[in-house]
Amino acid sequence: MINFIKKLIPVEIKIKSLYWKEKEKEMESELIKIFHKLDIDEYDGIQEMIDEFHQKWDGMNMPLWLGLKSAEISRAQAMYVFLTAEME
Repeated sequence: MINFIKKLIPVEIKIKSLYWKEKEKEMESELIKIFHKLDIDEYDGIQEMIDEFHQKWDGMNMPLWLGLKSAEISRAQAMYVFLTAEME
């Protein structure tokens, strides 16, 4: 019966629990702080913030949509390395 209903209504519904929505807000807040420091060229403490982010979020069993958001830390890390590299 459920398969019949799925064929009639081909809509994918993603259920986001309140727990994961709170985790998303927390992660987003940390990412905003890191990117803000990069935007204003304040590089002191960014590597520590990135390391703390990795310690907190890496290895956590989370939904795919939240995992994709956590991948933005790689972009922040690449920006940090590029912006602090010595020019030759």
